[in-house]
Amino acid sequence: MNGQAQREETLRIAERAAEWLCALEDGGARERAAFAEWVSASPLHLQEFLFMSALESESRRLDPERRIAVDEILARAGGNVIGLRNKAPRPGSGAYHPARQTGRRTWWLGAAAASALLLVAAWTTLISGGERYVTAIGEQRRVELLDGSVVHLNTRSRVEVTFTDSARDIRLLEGEALFTVERDAARPFSVYSGGTVIRAIGTQFNVLRRPSGTTVQVIEGRVRVSTGVRQEPLSIGEEVRVDDGGHLRKRRAPDATHLAAWQRGRLVFRDETLEDIAAEFNRYNRGARIVLPAGEVRSRRYTAVFDADDPDSLLEFLRQDTGLRVEDGGTEILIQADEHRR
Repeated sequence: MNGQAQREETLRIAERAAEWLCALEDGGARERAAFAEWVSASPLHLQEFLFMSALESESRRLDPERRIAVDEILARAGGNVIGLRNKAPRPGSGAYHPARQTGRRTWWLGAAAASALLLVAAWTTLISGGERYVTAIGEQRRVELLDGSVVHLNTRSRVEVTFTDSARDIRLLEGEALFTVERDAARPFSVYSGGTVIRAIGTQFNVLRRPSGTTVQVIEGRVRVSTGVRQEPLSIGEEVRVDDGGHLRKRRAPDATHLAAWQRGRLVFRDETLEDIAAEFNRYNRGARIVLPAGEVRSRRYTAVFDADDPDSLLEFLRQDTGLRVEDGGTEILIQADEHRR
């Protein structure tokens, strides 16, 4: 099952779990027997049902009289999340289906989602003192901040935003983001990616955080990149790579299309390690994960351009390397050195 099919299947199961909550509350022996058969068919069925049950309990505690403006909350929270592939989930199958699209079920599904949003917001504010924004695999999101600045989150990314009277601080905890910064000389705009700090007043720049380090690209204006080792100014069309030791390597992008190419659905690699390339494809796709054994194969370097949602193009590219062996195991794709073909 490919990544898109897995996403659709999980969404279908989650919706069915919510339907079962309503059906079991009003139903009898027939409904209970059908539910027992459904929930025993897969561990994922049970997992989604337990999750929905927890949300139902919390939604009733938070809003016992159902006064939450569910539609308004969902419109604000979900309207800026974009799936990389917009397809409707497939209709479910099976001999018995609980009642669908009732007014009560529609309210509950919305209330459960709204309660989840409220809980997540409260929890992240409590533990961090700031707002946290997240995208899942296969999602991109646009977030407008309080000062008018905009953050475009790439797939599987997390940022934490903290604004004060004297500073605007963003922590890129994982993944990649494109920042369009409103000018405010009294409050510097700083992005923290591990030990790297990117500071700007009014500009647009892209930051990619990987286990091997951070890459910063400037689309408009200027920024200053600082580490514990040194600092470097960057202007439009320039990028800098910071390794995990804090050392900087500055260069110009070959052309404008390589800057924040992920917004056009492209992954651009220039002299990148196979470890970083595999990690990028794994961030974009829910299907079979690319696995690399420890050793020399991880440090092999390649230059190429791929469609972000087409991991098969990467595998075909790597199969042309006579020093590699690509094995598709269904849930995992193992790429390792082939000593016999060297």
